[in-house]
Amino acid sequence: MTGVDNREYHRLVQELRLDGERFQRYFRLDRAQFDELLTRVGPRNTRLDTNWRSPISAAERLAICLLYLATGDSYRSIAYS
Repeated sequence: MTGVDNREYHRLVQELRLDGERFQRYFRLDRAQFDELLTRVGPRNTRLDTNWRSPISAAERLAICLLYLATGDSYRSIAYS
């Protein structure tokens, strides 16, 4: 894994996708609902690379949004993940 792939999201989602019950508890959606929502909002939620940074994926952006809505944690505490 590269440095970017070592973030919590990449490790956690890989594990959660193997366990549908845990995935649903974490995101409040099952895997099929998450994927369907991603196909609907993903194209509008995708950012371009710049000279200064590579953007996070549309799936990661969606996961952050769902985590924020599900837990009420601040973006700052989610950002540390």
